[in-house]
Order: sequence, then structure tokens, then C-alpha cells
Amino acid sequence: MNVEQLLSTLWNHKDQTSRRPAASARRARPGLEGLEDRTVLSAAGAALPAAIPIHLGSGPGNSAHLDASFSVGGLHGAAHAHGAINSNQVVQTLVQDASQALTTLSTQLTTLAGQLPTATDVQALLTKVENDLGTATGALNGLANLLPGLVHGSEGQAARLLGQAFQDIASGLNTVSNTVNTIGSQLPGLTGSALSSATTALGTLLTSVTSNIGTLTGSLNSLAGSTTGTTSQLLNTVVSSVTSSLNDVQSSLTALSSSLAGITSSTPAAAQALLTSVLSNLGSSLGTVQNDLSTLAGVLPAVSHLGLTDAQQLLQTAIPAVTGSLSSISGSLTTIAGQLPSALGSSLGDTSALLGTLLKDVSGNLNTLSGTLNGILSLVPTLDTSSLRSVTQLLGGLVRNASQQVGTLSNGLGVVGLLSGILGSTGTNPTQLIDTLLTDVGQELNGLPLGLTGGDLTGLLGGL
Repeated sequence: MNVEQLLSTLWNHKDQTSRRPAASARRARPGLEGLEDRTVLSAAGAALPAAIPIHLGSGPGNSAHLDASFSVGGLHGAAHAHGAINSNQVVQTLVQDASQALTTLSTQLTTLAGQLPTATDVQALLTKVENDLGTATGALNGLANLLPGLVHGSEGQAARLLGQAFQDIASGLNTVSNTVNTIGSQLPGLTGSALSSATTALGTLLTSVTSNIGTLTGSLNSLAGSTTGTTSQLLNTVVSSVTSSLNDVQSSLTALSSSLAGITSSTPAAAQALLTSVLSNLGSSLGTVQNDLSTLAGVLPAVSHLGLTDAQQLLQTAIPAVTGSLSSISGSLTTIAGQLPSALGSSLGDTSALLGTLLKDVSGNLNTLSGTLNGILSLVPTLDTSSLRSVTQLLGGLVRNASQQVGTLSNGLGVVGLLSGILGSTGTNPTQLIDTLLTDVGQELNGLPLGLTGGDLTGLLGGL
């Protein structure tokens, strides 16, 4: 059953059913700390077929057994004698549709990547790439928007969590699309090795995205087809979505860096156009990282309510995947920071150098976060139930602070781009104003804690 059939069935039931509350508007991201406080839904839905049972609190080492089954409830007001569709069918259908949208995109990108080296009209091919990415992004965001309105109660929290995962995937693909646009806009002015480098970067980017999709669809298909899925499986699927999105950002920044090699803007107008495009691309990339880290921070409190073995396995899988992507992203940001002065030339004054400094700052912060997470990873095998809760709380705080820092930088880059465009068009050198702005942004970044403090570390080690 696809989404259209699902919604048609729900609509047909409308006239047969007594008054129902209107579907809720899209809600804020779920606070996963509250998941353990949910109890099972009423017995009215228990007769409906089970599809994805989510058992919170099951397994050894939990302080309480609170079963918030994701399988037993119906749609809000839809547990009707005529056999209305239940929530599990809704979730299964939407997860399957998300997987199908990604599979279709993977097939399309594979074909286009194969055509790229010999394409006679590269711009037309890249337009097709952007259109395909846009279609998949729109489908995923649409599915994410459907979930909160169709699934409610305890099941609604799990559904909104999946919706958040869909949005993260879409954000990563949108970043890829922005990178394709940025590189594509430079191709007409490139020749020789610079053109070859940019074209190769595009092909590598598309190949990387299809690889990420393959891993992700496996996780989605497993969740959609499971009849014994647990909270651990749901959380692992969300973490897979986060890491897939981070990998897309990593691939995008690598491609952007490769395309900047050997480029030098010949006129102030060309430099301004390149700066605007690169800033937009960086802003999109960092905005995606911010969202991914925010999602990860929200997942971590729920990890402490898994069984100890499940929690350890999830952390030992998630932390290396996340830190690997963050380290690569950090390296690309540092490389791009070093490329900007040459790529933009001297017509924009010290703007490129100032931006490079800011990019290096966030690169350093991401490296610090990565190192801290790897330090905690070494402690995971020694955790017990009590220290697990302490570690996940600490991890959540660290990742949340990092998300705030990246968000501050992303917003700062947008303002820099706007000011540079406005002042550059009037013939005014924007360097002094941008320098002041970046100083303020840097101070705000430095005001947010990131790594482990001495007190945090002492308390953590004492608990172990």
C-alpha cells in the first residue's frame, strides 16, 4: 500500500466514523526523555495486527519495566469496527515509501554518474541531478510532515522520531544538491586540469551518495519489515539516518574542496559570485550538521533506557560512525579555509582570510568533540546501568553544545554573505564590518562549552 492508497482509505472512513479530533499540526521535535514515561495504549487497539512492537525498558539493567508498545494502537480515533488502518500500517507504509524514494534516487544518480564523463551537455545533466535530488528531498520532507498528523499518543512519539530522521536525510541530500549547483556554476569558466578536477569531484560525490543510500535503505527496510523490532532497532535506524546525512555533508565538502583547487577569480564580480555560492554551500552543510547533532543529542537520553548490552552496542556503533564523519568534515573545512584566499583573489580584501579563520575555529571545535566522543567510547565496555545514564546525559550535553556552536557559525556565514553582497555592490570594502561581525561570532562560539571539563571528567570516572 502506498501513501496515496493509505490516505484514500483514511478519507473513506471519515464519513463512517463518529466525530474525531482534527489532525494535529506539525509538532516540535520529540523530547525523548519522556518516552520511558509512556504506558501502553488502551486495549481497544490491541486486537489490531502487530507490525513494529517497540518495547521500552525491556532487557536487563533497567530501573523499571515500562512497556510503551508501538504496535498495539490505532490511528487517533480510528480503532473502528469497520477495520480502520492502524498506526503500524501507517508507519510501515511511510518507512517503505521513504526507502523506495531513496532507492529510486540511487538508481537515477548511478545512471547520471556513469554519463557524466562523456556528457556533451554537462549543465543539462547536472540540472537533472538537482531535480532528482529535489524530488527525493521533497518526498522525504512530505513523509515526515505526514507522520505527526496520522499517528498519535505513545506511538506518535516514535513516529515523530522517524519523521525527524526523514528530515535529516532530506537535509543531507539538499546539501548535496547545493554542492552540485555550486560546482556546476563554476564549470563554464574552467579549462584543463581545473575542469577535469571539478568533473571528477562531481562524479565521486554522486557515487558516494549512492553508497550512503544503499546502507540507509537496508536499515529502513529492516525496520519496516520487522515484526519483532525493539526500541533499540528504532534508535539504530535514527542513528543510521544521522550518520548517512553526515556522510553526505562529508562527501559534499570534499567535492567542494576538490573543485576549488586551481581556481582564481579574475574579476571582483566573479569573486563575489564565487563567495556567495561557497557561503551558501557552507551554510547548507553546517546547517545539516547542526540538525544531525541535535537529533543525536535527542536520541542519547533514550539510550539509557535500553538494556545495558543493547545500549553498549548502539554506542559502540554510533560513536565511531559519527566521529569519523566529523573528523572528515573538519579536515575539509580546514582545507577550504586555506583555499579561499587564492580562489577569491585580492578584490574582496581580507574577507577570505577572515572567513578562513572562522572555518578553522569550527573545524577545531568539531575535532574537539570528535576526540571527546572517542575518549568516552573507550569507557563504554566498562559501563554498568548507573554509569550508562551518566554517560548518555554527558554525551547529550556535549553534542547539544556542539550543535549550538555550528548553528551560530552557519548563521554568521549567512550574514557575512549578505553584507559582502550588499557592500560589494556599492563599491564599499566590507572587510572592517565583516571583521567586527566575525569577532562577535567567535566570542559567542567560545562562550559555549564543548569538551569535557575537569569536573565532568572527575565525576564520570568516579562513577565508573
